[in-house]
Amino acid sequence: MKIAFAQPIVAALVCLGTTLSMAACGGCEQRDAGRGDASSTVVLPAPSSPKAIADAAPEAAHVDAAALDAAAPKRARAPGCERRDAPREIHGTVSRPEGERRYEARLPVGRYDAPARVLFAVHPFGSSANEFLRHTHLAEVFGTKNWVTVAPEGVRKSFNGGDCCGEAAKSKLDDVGLLLAIADDLRERACIDDERLYVTGFSNGGFLGQAFACAHPERVGAVASVGAVLGVDPCEPREPVSVLLVNGIGDDVIPPDGGGPFRTRPLSETVRTWSRVSGCTEDAGVTRSPVNAVCRRTACQMGRALEVCTVPYAHVWMVRSHPAGDLASARQTAREMLEFFERSGVPPVN
Repeated sequence: MKIAFAQPIVAALVCLGTTLSMAACGGCEQRDAGRGDASSTVVLPAPSSPKAIADAAPEAAHVDAAALDAAAPKRARAPGCERRDAPREIHGTVSRPEGERRYEARLPVGRYDAPARVLFAVHPFGSSANEFLRHTHLAEVFGTKNWVTVAPEGVRKSFNGGDCCGEAAKSKLDDVGLLLAIADDLRERACIDDERLYVTGFSNGGFLGQAFACAHPERVGAVASVGAVLGVDPCEPREPVSVLLVNGIGDDVIPPDGGGPFRTRPLSETVRTWSRVSGCTEDAGVTRSPVNAVCRRTACQMGRALEVCTVPYAHVWMVRSHPAGDLASARQTAREMLEFFERSGVPPVN
């Protein structure tokens, strides 16, 4: 089976892009009970009311933002900031219990006085770090704004995101810990701001991004999940998290209502969880993009936000809609995601 690798976009979400063909869940074994392995995508049906998120979520517990900020330890300046010979690309490895794990990093262009923010770009099941970087053009767009783009490599092209996927999930690998280990390795080699990490991923990568936010909200700037749902239970982060969820209503890999070939959770459950744990109550309304992406944004505690976008497509990272072609679509998609992170993420530490 193949999946079309597509990334719808953010905010007013101009879901533009290229359709990339990737092997999806070819090695995933369906489970007779419980959750299944999947290179996932789920969809929330187009909202009938701008109040849908707030209405669906239980009342959130109050979060003392000042107390959290005061208690949060600040990380020292990255040793890599003392380097004068930082390369434009890093082909790194970190030692993990399962063996050596690889990652690819693309450093920003030009010279910058401030440490670069870190974007983890996590590939779907059946893909690879280089393929994801090549087709999304995330490093190209984010690099112009002083971001490092880091793509970890999965085990047998898979990550453990909880319910998903492949060999990594079956072996219960600590891929949440992998992201932290890569950040620690990278700070020795490049000038980065790793106080808060940003994560985006498609399908299996989206599962891992959300699992990371559940486990380490204090290290998260924001998460953008495309074609995935929450795959861990419980998810009880100690502070609110800004989350963007983008899903296609025509997806048959992971149906909007859950279940399907891999017995995944319904997207509505994911929305309710993030709304509850982040205290999202103030609805900012619904927008519709030129390609019929319906996006609902809700304000959350501590200045965080939950944004849920649905598109009339299947299991895709991007859809062809830009008149200038796939390359323009990929760049536009990356720009829209960057806007979400800069608007809704945690500001860098001065």
